[in-house]
Amino acid sequence: MTPDHRGHRHDGRLAAGAALGDLAPRELARWSGLRERCPDCRRLETELDGVLAELALAAPMHLPPPSVLHGIRAAIRSGAEPA
Repeated sequence: MTPDHRGHRHDGRLAAGAALGDLAPRELARWSGLRERCPDCRRLETELDGVLAELALAAPMHLPPPSVLHGIRAAIRSGAEPA
């Protein structure tokens, strides 16, 4: 957490979790309260959303090898989990 000039503590972990959609219910409730009261917290989440979007676009697309892809497709068709 990083305090600002008003003594408010910005929680970067919660902001990152919110941007990833990966907060537990208790964390989400805490973050929602912070986000409602603090424009800096909202801005931090928005910035992290943007960074995540850029990373997703920057990552090269890789397909699994044909043998792995075949196994995944067969498992999906059969309803089994891949080994």
